This record gives sequence, structure tokens and C-alpha cells, in this order.
Amino acid sequence: MLMTAGMIGASYSVATGPNEFAFSNPIETDYSKKVSNLEKTLRVSNDIVIPEYDSIPALAKFKLNSLNCARYVQKAAQKYYGEIDSFPKKDAWNMRYASEIVVQLTSKDKYKEIKDLREEGVLRPGMILGLYNPKSKYRNTLDESGKKVKYTHVVLYVGKDKNGNLLFDHQWNKKTLRVNAGWLKEKGLRPVEILDPTYKSSNVSIGAYGYQYDPAP
Repeated sequence: MLMTAGMIGASYSVATGPNEFAFSNPIETDYSKKVSNLEKTLRVSNDIVIPEYDSIPALAKFKLNSLNCARYVQKAAQKYYGEIDSFPKKDAWNMRYASEIVVQLTSKDKYKEIKDLREEGVLRPGMILGLYNPKSKYRNTLDESGKKVKYTHVVLYVGKDKNGNLLFDHQWNKKTLRVNAGWLKEKGLRPVEILDPTYKSSNVSIGAYGYQYDPAP
């Protein structure tokens, strides 16, 4: 039986202070209950089974200052998946330095690439998508390495719905929204890379349904 663990994390639009969160005891979860919510699964290999669509949590809403997308991603992930003390508490564009860069998106049609990565089992609920907004006031900001930022906005991937839409939760200005990839594309946001914010924690990984606690061998 797998056990969910959590996410605590934060990434803030403004640099953050010390970690206030401690790793909580993981809650034992019977994933068969989640599997029962799936119409069917697609077996990619002997080790990876990708759900056709996901059991998606209700949209999390919080009172945050405007332009706080990184902080929202932290709080939403914590609400959906639990606490994890290694989640990066950084500006959106600096989260890449405290996360595993799963994929740097390079194809001509990056939105198709994202969809393909989901079907291959690479993109999973709880991962973060970094996007470049050519209209952002932060586009000329330097990141913590002294380089011009690669992206200005982050969204949390929460799953694929029954209509085939990939869904992302985020804060857009002052609004908390759940949107699909089409919405992001219409806003002119350019996908840059996918992050796994759990890799710093050796006993937490992202499974087919989000973050999970991996018992010590």
C-alpha cells in the first residue's frame, strides 16, 4: 500500500524566510479507492501505469497578495498532497534551482509536447510548469544565479480530466484559477520546463496520483 506524503512547500514571488513547516507523518492511503474513480488505465510499461484521466481535487483558494503565483503553488500543493519540508520556497523563476528539472521543453509545439509527456507518464500531478510571459514586468529580472529569468510564472499540474484537458491551478494577478492548456496558450504564455519539487527529499516522490511517501528500504 502506498502512503501519501506531502507537500509543503512554497515558492514565493518574493524571497522567503526560514522554513516554518516540518515534515508531517504520512497518511496511509488506499489507492484502490482512487483507481476506482478512473475509467481505465493505460499501461506504458511493467512499472508505469498511466490513468486515462485523474481524480482531481477541488480548486484550492487562498487570500494572497497579487502576483504571488509561486506562493499559491506551494499552498495549493500542500492542501492537495500534504506537507513536505523540501518544497522550494523561492520566487517562481528560482524554483528551478531547488527542484529537479524533469524536462526542458524544446519542440516547436510545446503544448503538444506537454500533452505527449503526460501520456508517456513523465508529467504527473504535483509537478510544476514554468511559463514565460512576454508581458510580465519581471521578464528582465535576474535570477539568483545572476542570469536573466527563464520564466516568470508557475502553475501546478493537477491532472487530466474526462474531456482530455490537462488542468493547471494558479494565481493570475489576484484571481485563483483552474485552467486548461488552451487557456495558457491563449494568454501567450510560453512553456519552458517542468519541475519536480520533491527530489530534495529522499523519501518522497511523485507517483501516478501525486506525492507519495516511499518507505526506507
